[in-house]
Amino acid sequence: MSLGSSVHDWAGEEEAHDQTDEESLGDFPDEGHAVTGVVASISDEEVLVDVGLRTLGRIPSRELPANVNGKPREALSVGDEIEALVLDSRYGSLPILSVALLHERLAWSERSAEGGVPTQTSDPEAPDFQKRGGRSVSKPIDYQLLDPVEFLQSNRRLFIDTNVFMDTDARRAGGLKRLFERGHSTILANGNPIVVPTKVIDELTKQSRIDPSGESAERAEAIKKAGAALTFLESASDVGLVRKDLGDDTNPYADDLFLKLFERFASTYEMCLLTHDITIKLRIRLLAHRLTKRLLVGTLTRDGDLEVDSDESLFERGFRKYKRHATHIAEGIGNFKDQSEVAALKLLLNDFSKAFGLKEPTVIPGPRVANSSSPTPRRTVAPTPINPFSPRPTLRPSDTPLTFSMLPTQGDTVTRMSTDRSGALVLGALLGEGGEGSVYEVDGNAVVKIFDKDHLTRHRKEKIELLVGRSLRAQGLCIPSAIVRNKQGEFVGYVMPKASGREFQRTIFNKRKFEREFPNWRKVDLVDICISFLEKVQYLHSMNVIVADINPKNLMVDEKKNVFIIDADSWQLEGYPCPVGTPMFTSPAMLGKTYSDDLRTMEDELFAVATMLFMIVMTGQFPYIRTGTDGDMVQLIRKATSRSSTRTATTRISLTATGSTCGVTSTSP
Repeated sequence: MSLGSSVHDWAGEEEAHDQTDEESLGDFPDEGHAVTGVVASISDEEVLVDVGLRTLGRIPSRELPANVNGKPREALSVGDEIEALVLDSRYGSLPILSVALLHERLAWSERSAEGGVPTQTSDPEAPDFQKRGGRSVSKPIDYQLLDPVEFLQSNRRLFIDTNVFMDTDARRAGGLKRLFERGHSTILANGNPIVVPTKVIDELTKQSRIDPSGESAERAEAIKKAGAALTFLESASDVGLVRKDLGDDTNPYADDLFLKLFERFASTYEMCLLTHDITIKLRIRLLAHRLTKRLLVGTLTRDGDLEVDSDESLFERGFRKYKRHATHIAEGIGNFKDQSEVAALKLLLNDFSKAFGLKEPTVIPGPRVANSSSPTPRRTVAPTPINPFSPRPTLRPSDTPLTFSMLPTQGDTVTRMSTDRSGALVLGALLGEGGEGSVYEVDGNAVVKIFDKDHLTRHRKEKIELLVGRSLRAQGLCIPSAIVRNKQGEFVGYVMPKASGREFQRTIFNKRKFEREFPNWRKVDLVDICISFLEKVQYLHSMNVIVADINPKNLMVDEKKNVFIIDADSWQLEGYPCPVGTPMFTSPAMLGKTYSDDLRTMEDELFAVATMLFMIVMTGQFPYIRTGTDGDMVQLIRKATSRSSTRTATTRISLTATGSTCGVTSTSP
């Protein structure tokens, strides 16, 4: 296929999508748009609205005006026309709308118009909205328009992220086509192709292989675009318009690779990344500030121009993204992506505000109106902040035992205490006994762990108090939710979510039992279990918690391939070491040390994670076992890692000698 036909086909799809989207409003509007519809049904919890776009919108009762006063059945009737703002067009099966926020923004916009404040914006993620076919009521968003062709000069570099190729927003449709049309001659004249790293190619390939059936119309369109982009990029690479060989195996994600390249070559080139991801935009803006180099990041308009946010605009957009994910967590509908984004953005926005002297943005309420029939401006309640633990704690003094009068058992009454409630619990049936204590059933989906006399220590008590005080909740992690005291008021244990499934030790790590319990599972199912395990570990690492005692007795899996991590009292955090460990999962640096006298590093943790991943996929086989050995795990680890270190050192010397840098497949971007 020629480049010309490839560009024509790919660009034709973009323009066809553009035309279809403008002529037929078949898809629900994006977040920030105002819509008008007719009330279809009313309940005390929500109002469903038919806006004529193939699906209903959902207005939770909290998003109705204050004068509704929690009684939507009395204030509204089926058939009433209602106008609302789109809050979340991708949540669940029904988009979420807000009338209260719409009134608030309208009031703000009217005040801005009276004061002559400009309202121009073309950013779909900015805190504004456009009513289709109606007036603009947006807050002012500052941005700069540049010609991206300037980054095709010989002393500059232009990169493109995955999401740009898969973009389905009609407001930006055709932008990539126009970029290549405008930059074609400059690229060839300077021999400076646009860089699409290997990780982006990998992500596009993975996305293009997804079966679009059963996906939403927008998602199916994005999958289709991924496949079309791969075809175009192959042809564009053949004629020198695109370079897609830059990358390495040390970064699992494209974002990390972009940051690595931008930092390494900032002194050599001025660089620009095209992306829609707010998080990577914040990270690169901070990097440019720290290095005092010209490193830009922005989006393409439909005309092929580069739109770059101001510092204030980017910070506000990042804060809105943080609040969106944090709200999902606070409402109990959050997933691991929400948890990870909140943890990352919390630190990132804090650094950004300090670097650029910015304050946390606030929603400006509308003016108070004496007429009681006018809606009171809605106050946005910030979700409970999720604060990570200290990333560089110092080792705490040695642990000491706690004194106690008695340890409760089955049938005894204990007191639970958490940040939001306290009360009595009766210990139910004994579910199991371990090396540190006993677990009892209680009402609901929770269990109580009571420590035995040898493991009731000050470190465990203070560690549990820290975890309970954070009010952390994450599916698959048995994080302590309350402290448990005996009748004398003494600390004896904690409440935690009840895990389901069975221990790895008794299923995956025993091949016969595994085949008997899960006869239909194959390697791909074991990979799913690895991913589920890594999601939990990733969240804990984002909170600066090290699992430390990773072993098959602390992990459980159910028939749906959901992994649960238990024994949170052994996790390492805030300088409290993990006092236990399993030699098979202990890094060479920790072998021979007393676990309770030292803090494990992230390298120690990743050694255990890698070992666990290998043993999951290989159904219990230890990675360093060899025939003819005596089975001494410690010696096997030391010998194997010693040989690995020698090979790694030799490889690094060879790479340096041949001119490669940091594992990158070429000397420069």
